[in-house]
Amino acid sequence: MKHIAVILILAGLAPMGWSGGMENDRSPLPQIDAGGILNQIQNSRNDFPQPNPTAPDLKDKHISSSQLKDLLRDSNPEIRKAAVKSARTYILNSFAYERVMDILENANERLDIRVEAARTLSYAAGNSRIRESLVDIIKYGNNPRELRVMSYKALWGVAGGHSRIQDFLRDAIKYSEKDLDARRAAIWAIFDATRNSRPREVLLDLLRYGNEEELTRIEAVKSLYGAMGYSRVKELMMDLVRNSNEKKPVKLAAIAALSGASGDSRVQNFLKDLMRYGADTEIKTAAIEAAAPNMAKIREYFHLGYKVENGGFVSPIEKE
Repeated sequence: MKHIAVILILAGLAPMGWSGGMENDRSPLPQIDAGGILNQIQNSRNDFPQPNPTAPDLKDKHISSSQLKDLLRDSNPEIRKAAVKSARTYILNSFAYERVMDILENANERLDIRVEAARTLSYAAGNSRIRESLVDIIKYGNNPRELRVMSYKALWGVAGGHSRIQDFLRDAIKYSEKDLDARRAAIWAIFDATRNSRPREVLLDLLRYGNEEELTRIEAVKSLYGAMGYSRVKELMMDLVRNSNEKKPVKLAAIAALSGASGDSRVQNFLKDLMRYGADTEIKTAAIEAAAPNMAKIREYFHLGYKVENGGFVSPIEKE
């Protein structure tokens, strides 16, 4: 708990306290600014890559570049997999990313190792060759679903700053991606771009007009968390909760998202009304949690990256 507290204080995300009086007044709730949280993530990304200095699945803690080259070609697949994970340390160097790209693109390589290769390459997706390699895995050939899902998610860190990647993800969400899991991965990956109008609108339209199944709607809500500063997003989240035809899990996700706009007086009053007048225990509980959010839970639920005590950055892709 002490470690979590230090992380939140350093990141400027420690929640403010909140206590009773909700039945008798409309005093301000603690202010959690989702946009500010996303700014913390964007600033932290300047530190990419931030690998663990140890190799978790290898006995040797300190792997030299020459050792890594050999390990990435080892005949033992478990050693290759561990080496791919450890390649984060060197992934901005051509000797590392070229070999990891070879593993990603090798149809004869074991699937779980290729998936790890996509995850590792996410730390260097600013490189155009790596972006194109990830996009090609998604678009061409008959690659397994798990690999396509991770390749979509590996694009998250560049989605906010590269219009071509934004357009690629938007097209996948709107038209081209037919696999439900892969489409949700595209929705996941676009979350860091939703303060740009076109990515934001594609998710708003999906929630307003799309005949989408529950998990897809929840993923869209989650990816709009960073856009909670926009009035249309806040209004939509409240509308989802008010809609008697909306499924409860989607409503609960929308209430959680409103924690990112609790500094808005309309959102404050909306949450207080849910707490005061709501007939459903789960809805009332969600409103209480949104009014006084636990930032560790928010970070995990909305797949947000965060800085750690030593200044390193933990990418949300590590939880995927």
